[in-house]
Amino acid sequence: MSHQPSRQRSDSTSAALVGREQAADPDIAKRVLRKIDYTIIPLLFVTYMFNFMDKTILSSAAVFGLREDNNLKNQEYSWVGSIFYFGYLVFEYPATILIARLPTARYLTVNTVFWGIVVALTAACSNFAGLMTVRFLLGMAEASITPGFMFLTSTWYTRDEMPTRVGIWFAGNSCGGLASSLLAFGVGHIGDHVHPWRWMYIILGVGTFLWAIPIFLLLPDSISTARFLTPEERQVAAKPHCYCRHR
Repeated sequence: MSHQPSRQRSDSTSAALVGREQAADPDIAKRVLRKIDYTIIPLLFVTYMFNFMDKTILSSAAVFGLREDNNLKNQEYSWVGSIFYFGYLVFEYPATILIARLPTARYLTVNTVFWGIVVALTAACSNFAGLMTVRFLLGMAEASITPGFMFLTSTWYTRDEMPTRVGIWFAGNSCGGLASSLLAFGVGHIGDHVHPWRWMYIILGVGTFLWAIPIFLLLPDSISTARFLTPEERQVAAKPHCYCRHR
């Protein structure tokens, strides 16, 4: 019994020494930061690409027969475009609560599956009511993306590291715009009984649905469950302010 306090002091001293050694070695911290960057940022970037493509492909689809096949008249096409933001507005606040309370990666995985299904189902629409329904649901699904990504970025990065990382995954918007234009150009030349605009939604819907697989496999719910980091690296990631990991 008399040796227990001294043993505890010895253990705490050893832990403190290890912490100081890690803090004194910026190479460890930089290695951890690189691993986080190479794992987290590509997932967010590609997801944000799909986010932009799926909501803006409507304009290209309209050129390739969506209006005619759904018998849109007068201001109905404008309402189909606008209803997306009503769904976004309705679910924005609930999404922020769910993101904070549920396992973030699992929530985003389920959300991406739902989002991909909604996009693919757009190809089956044949009237104004159907388009309004799927566009509203798409707005609800995509309402989780930006707040979810901001939550993830603030979890994994310090305040000084965040602007660069947010800028990188937000650039998925621009790349998504380019990719959707190329997709529309290529698919627009498909000549079969399935009209090109339907193929656009089928391709993007299936692509978004399948993208949920790498999100599920690679995106951790928290730092403590990150399989791409060792236990020691998780300590560095969990307390970035204690380590010199700036590059």
